[in-house]
Amino acid sequence: GGGTITISGEGFGTQAEWSEAASGGTKKRAVERATVSILGRRPLECRSTTWVSDSSLRCVTPAVPMVSQPLDTNTRTLKTTVSVVVMGRRSDANADASLTYTNVP
Repeated sequence: GGGTITISGEGFGTQAEWSEAASGGTKKRAVERATVSILGRRPLECRSTTWVSDSSLRCVTPAVPMVSQPLDTNTRTLKTTVSVVVMGRRSDANADASLTYTNVP
């Protein structure tokens, strides 16, 4: 964890929309708060997420507890999925949304 990843997609909104949603602004319910999560047996939110454009976000990945993830001991890799929630809309968790941690101890 602690590395920065770039998330490419579409419909991440304007910087103003993201900022308001990310802060949980007074007009937003908690369910509408903008988040980027690393999914596994236990979902973890990114340490921080930065809006770059309507089609790009940057996320500082969380440390993933090994006890909750399937580690490939031969390659020392751990495969997970990334999920983005903006304005109450959740991204699809499919093969395009994959993230691989490498050199896992």
